[in-house]
Amino acid sequence: MATSKPFDGQTELLTCQICYETFKIPKILPCLHTFCEQCIHEFIISTGRKKEPHSNKEFSCPTCKTLVRPTDAKSDIDKWAANLPHNVSIQEMIAMSNGEKRKCSACTRHDEISEPKFWCEICQEALCEKCNDMHSRMKLSASHNVIPVEEVESFTYGMVVHAISNHCYVHPSNLVDVFCCDHQIICCGSCVSTGHRRCKKVMTIASLMTSGKYQSLPVKINEIKQAVENLLNEKNQEKADTKLATEDTEEEAKKMLEQIKCKLDNLFDTFVK
Repeated sequence: MATSKPFDGQTELLTCQICYETFKIPKILPCLHTFCEQCIHEFIISTGRKKEPHSNKEFSCPTCKTLVRPTDAKSDIDKWAANLPHNVSIQEMIAMSNGEKRKCSACTRHDEISEPKFWCEICQEALCEKCNDMHSRMKLSASHNVIPVEEVESFTYGMVVHAISNHCYVHPSNLVDVFCCDHQIICCGSCVSTGHRRCKKVMTIASLMTSGKYQSLPVKINEIKQAVENLLNEKNQEKADTKLATEDTEEEAKKMLEQIKCKLDNLFDTFVK
């Protein structure tokens, strides 16, 4: 299923909640939970056996129990896991933790290797200059927010606070403005017309936020966001302090080596004389 290889403080972030090992071929669900492809495949198969054949058209997330419909409803259940979107962000973090160099995600899919220069916050992919140029020309991705790859905190800690998108993951050109209470997911108007027509309770996010139950939610989200930003700042400061201490240690080691070398040279000269 996966390869166990814990590291630093990211173990939980990069750990599959089914096999409890580091992700291998991470697949992301619409509810944003990620699992190994083999793990979620076995979960789908095992839960599918318990259902009636005519009702076997969806499966629930192992973590939050959100109902997930396959991208191709007509495909065989054995292919549902393979057809799920690949979590490129998690794969990038695992690669970086293993000491691998950053690679352009688009080029990698075509068995090519190139150094990434940009990061798309909507696609969550690293792009080289050539792929970024093509990315900006495409209608669906022209409006995506692309930043220099050096600015992405996810390569260090796996978290990009400002990269939380307001765009629909199914229809990237649309903003998320609807919440389906039946499936407990946010989506856009196009999603409602295609995948939630039979849902009994679909509300706009604006109307949902004015209801008493969710009025305090924006405040709580901002508090969590601020806490995460403070934590990232602390981690960045710790990283800077560690780097400075390492540089000082290296400088002291160089001086010591020079002194030892000088003493050895003097001893050798004395021995020769």
